[in-house]
Amino acid sequence: MELLLWIFILSVGLIIGSFLNVCIYRIPNGESINDPPSHCQHCAHRLGVLDLVPVVSYLCLGGKCRYCGEKISPQYACIELINGLGWVYSFYHFGLSVEAVLACVFISVVIVLTVIDWRHMILPTGIIVFGSVVALLGKGLLSYIHQDFSILLKSLLGGAVGYGIVALIFYIAIWALKKEGMGYGDVRYLGMIGLFTSPSLVFLTLLIGSVVGSVYGLILLKKQGESMEFPFGPFLTIGALISLFYGDQLINWYLALWM
Repeated sequence: MELLLWIFILSVGLIIGSFLNVCIYRIPNGESINDPPSHCQHCAHRLGVLDLVPVVSYLCLGGKCRYCGEKISPQYACIELINGLGWVYSFYHFGLSVEAVLACVFISVVIVLTVIDWRHMILPTGIIVFGSVVALLGKGLLSYIHQDFSILLKSLLGGAVGYGIVALIFYIAIWALKKEGMGYGDVRYLGMIGLFTSPSLVFLTLLIGSVVGSVYGLILLKKQGESMEFPFGPFLTIGALISLFYGDQLINWYLALWM
């Protein structure tokens, strides 16, 4: 029964991952996510049920469209697999709990935001609002279940701190550099991350994201010979995922090291 449960969680994660691909492709182009139905990007042929089995269809078809033979981007299978494994790990880490469900939603939302930001340098507000609403509902439910409303309070404070600190950086950059140092989507994004985590984990997310982003920026500078704009959202995602699963342990380890 336990094996069947893990297979079920993985399967649902893979299916949701398939839907995430639709969101990643259509939302930046201003297209509906439910109409028209899934179709080949090359020949526009509507895909059948056998063409839409997550990961399996891609492998069985050799990464090509069944109807026109054109190559299918490996992104589709990768996103499905990453989301499926992320869901499995969430339940492994948090157990069968509301926390695990929230982690699954968080992973799916940040996958969409990360890929869109990397490709288009935008973080769609609608997706961030959706994630924020789910976070508040989930934290509210946890507060009710445990009769501990500090859970919801931590979420609200995390959102306020996340939004506030990056908004401050955003406006200081405009004042000092006379231009935007980052997009305002990053401000909203860290606010959403804060709602899923806590004030302390927001700071850890920003720290990790800034360090990894700076290293990437230096590598880019060395290769290109000049500074170039690049999205910050993906690096916030790295920090957020580390913080979500291991943040408290990292903070406790750091405090124990210096006490």
